[in-house]
Amino acid sequence: GIAGTYGTLTLNANGTYSYDGNPNAVPVGGATDTFVYTIMDGDGDLSTTTLTINLSDSGLAASNDDLTVNEAALPIGSNPSSTAETIAGTVVDNVSGGSGPYTYALLSSATGSHGTLTFNANGTYSYTLTSPVDGVDANNGTNTVNNVETFTYQATDANGNTITNTITIDVTDDVPTAVANS
Repeated sequence: GIAGTYGTLTLNANGTYSYDGNPNAVPVGGATDTFVYTIMDGDGDLSTTTLTINLSDSGLAASNDDLTVNEAALPIGSNPSSTAETIAGTVVDNVSGGSGPYTYALLSSATGSHGTLTFNANGTYSYTLTSPVDGVDANNGTNTVNNVETFTYQATDANGNTITNTITIDVTDDVPTAVANS
């Protein structure tokens, strides 16, 4: 094949051609790959021409997932029988564009500073808070500590184009409650 700026052109003896674009190579606004070639007929006559291939970006996009777990559900929390320290999600609905099917991979460590993320190749995941979080609340009346953990994932489309984004974990802090003596 003939290497272009954004892919490889293959010319066949019968005059047909194919073009294979390189993953993640085409800028968002699109691009052109231009090839100049010369052909020769049976008696040696030459003809030169230009082949321009117009390319567009795959449009692969991904959005962030932001989920909240509750510290009260930890064994030392105020509601240890709750399962709110674990949350499940999927990044499947966060990815669009490109050419499916998509594959998914976790790029960062699955072990965070306060819990663990289990990430599956089909884009589903679960996060379990394993240790308490101390931090300034979000001042939203729910004692939520934002951005406690951030995990980076990658989606890859059928053509090899990739996009990355994050799964962010917020934690509702288990604050002490004063109870009047009776």
